[in-house]
Amino acid sequence: MHRVLLLETINADQFPGRIDANLPLICGYLDELAIPCLWLRLGIATTNLMQHQRDQATLDSAEMANVLEAIRTFAPTLLLTTDP
Repeated sequence: MHRVLLLETINADQFPGRIDANLPLICGYLDELAIPCLWLRLGIATTNLMQHQRDQATLDSAEMANVLEAIRTFAPTLLLTTDP
């Protein structure tokens, strides 16, 4: 049986920020098909660049641990993400 993880990244320091308009549709469609779906929305500040010694927006180690734990617990067979 499939299990789908939707991983959305939004700009936490902008209102309303970039919120993906397709994920509610995808989540509803999966629900209609009785396919388990977990939707995680990560708010990352645009000032985050280089914060963790990388030239990109990143999560700190505690935030990343929470995301990885959610992934391990839910055990998705498919991952859809708004950002690579």
